[in-house]
Amino acid sequence: RRIEREAKILMGSDPAGAHAVLGGIAAVRIDLDAVHYHYRISLDLEKSPTTRYNYSVSLSMLGATEDALNALEPAVAAAPDDPWLLRQAITLTMEATHFTEAWAYCDRLSRLGSDETHPELRNAELAAGAVERGGFSEAKAHEVIALLGSVQKASGIRGLTKLTESVLRHDPTEPGCFLYVRHIVAEPKTAARLNGEFADKLVESADLIHDPGLRFVPVFMGVRVDGGNT
Repeated sequence: RRIEREAKILMGSDPAGAHAVLGGIAAVRIDLDAVHYHYRISLDLEKSPTTRYNYSVSLSMLGATEDALNALEPAVAAAPDDPWLLRQAITLTMEATHFTEAWAYCDRLSRLGSDETHPELRNAELAAGAVERGGFSEAKAHEVIALLGSVQKASGIRGLTKLTESVLRHDPTEPGCFLYVRHIVAEPKTAARLNGEFADKLVESADLIHDPGLRFVPVFMGVRVDGGNT
């Protein structure tokens, strides 16, 4: 509430910045419509790559992975060799299961000669390879994540991006099989309940049982706000 009051005071001198702050607050309050409203006004007033970055983070928190990627892409297109934007693009493309695109971004980042490594690097390569070999299709993985997102949205629980971890984990004993982890701010029993709801929705879609099937399995994981596992 204090930050919100300060943002409204800022409205007179920096309306673009004020709306960007209010968009971030809306994400914490799990108000997707308000996130879009405030960030779009901010971007209309000032075409800022930082605002697009923060817009994408706010949308990602609410499980709107495709919208988050769409929010960031104009900034990446305008500055394709910006490591800061590329790292966020890798994170979001992996969250949105655009594995081939994620691997292309990883390759671009490595060509810049950055000493930093992205936590998604290895899994982006493995997942893109699995898709290329026909292990599962990205289109069907998108559908599975859309189901996961619908369960999260209905729950009113926000997500939490863990920047030091990959969203994807490959199974070393089963090549081409992956676990997709979405961290949410919730107790373990709540995460377990949401996993049950998601599983019920998944079995209603017979085609998704075959593709991607058990080669791509999403799961909610409850975490504390400080990032630790509950």
